Amino acid sequence: MTSVFHSPSQPDFSDLAPRADPTFTGSAAFASLTVSGTASFGSGLTVDAFPSVVAAAQMDSGAALTLPASSAVLRVRLTGNATLTLPAMSVLPANARTTLEVELVQDGTGGRTVAWAAGSGDTIEWDYSAVAPAIAAAAAKETHFVFRRRAGSTCWYAAKIWQGV
Repeated sequence: MTSVFHSPSQPDFSDLAPRADPTFTGSAAFASLTVSGTASFGSGLTVDAFPSVVAAAQMDSGAALTLPASSAVLRVRLTGNATLTLPAMSVLPANARTTLEVELVQDGTGGRTVAWAAGSGDTIEWDYSAVAPAIAAAAAKETHFVFRRRAGSTCWYAAKIWQGV
């Protein structure tokens, strides 16, 4: 007798492993995989296509905002001159990296400025400069940054990757 498993558009694998500590071995291919919480992939995770990341909902900066560590992509509308503080990060496993992309967008007024800070003893090292690069100043214009940190380091490596004109 041959068994065939037909995967619905939103497969539910919860009955395949204990819910408290699910462990799967072998190989699996997914068109889409959502992980809520922490996931460990042993010797690594291979992605053979461009991954997509869902950004957190847009947040307003106010005068100061500590960026949450809950999303890899954050969208921040500058509603005043602001100091943005990078999230405090727990210790990363050996050879691990963490990346945070921040999309800054000027509000309808524009002309807002941003200062960057690192929390909990971390530092920020900017690409080719000792200071943060300028951002788009016109109303509703965007500037995108990427911040990366590796295991064993307390330094966020930072670069501006795009700016609207």
